[in-house]
Amino acid sequence: MSSQVAVVPGILPLVLETPMSGPRPQHRRARPLDTDVLASGVGPARLQSPRGNLAAAPRDRADLPSTALRTEAAPPRDGTVRWVATDWDHPDALALRRRMDAELRPRYAPFDAERAGRRAGPPNAREIAVTWLAYERAGPLATASLRLLHRSDGADLYEVKRVYVHDEHRGRGLARAALDAVETSARALGVARLFLQTGKLQPEAIGLYERQGWRRIPCYPPYDTDPFGVCYGKRL
Repeated sequence: MSSQVAVVPGILPLVLETPMSGPRPQHRRARPLDTDVLASGVGPARLQSPRGNLAAAPRDRADLPSTALRTEAAPPRDGTVRWVATDWDHPDALALRRRMDAELRPRYAPFDAERAGRRAGPPNAREIAVTWLAYERAGPLATASLRLLHRSDGADLYEVKRVYVHDEHRGRGLARAALDAVETSARALGVARLFLQTGKLQPEAIGLYERQGWRRIPCYPPYDTDPFGVCYGKRL
């Protein structure tokens, strides 16, 4: 059974424990990098909440949803995946993002000179509305975050950041579940359209997004100066 996200009308989704027993899907061929990996930066029910206006979106972490809507990870039961909504600087999220960086760095290293001064900086923790973490008895499996991007042109928008699945747990639908979790959190905030950025050397991420209904768009600031940037949008 694939991972899903529990939702509570009017607030961010919190935690769902989902049995993961049974054989994995047979149509996915094993390869060194599966489709559940290396997005930049997981389908729950649609919330009954009003659509917000992005022009009136909160501009500061203090205006984003309260950390009371998040929960620290509890030890998951055997045979389950537990999704936990937490903060950007949670140690397990940080560890997974570092692992992601270590996988991606060799791909882009030959082009560092070409990209120098043209890449966007990392998110500011105050911009992150929620970070999702997946747990099983072995520890953290996957992560993804929802960011409010403050653009220099004043057109703030919400985007998916840092979708990553631990290399030992790919092929289980965790990347799709991570995207669904972030999309559900965005709907809870009244977001009508969501955005994301990935890289040309990440075909696994590109394939995942396109299968999940994301549409390629021109790169928006601050990614429009990176020659390796690829951007997507999706209506919720």
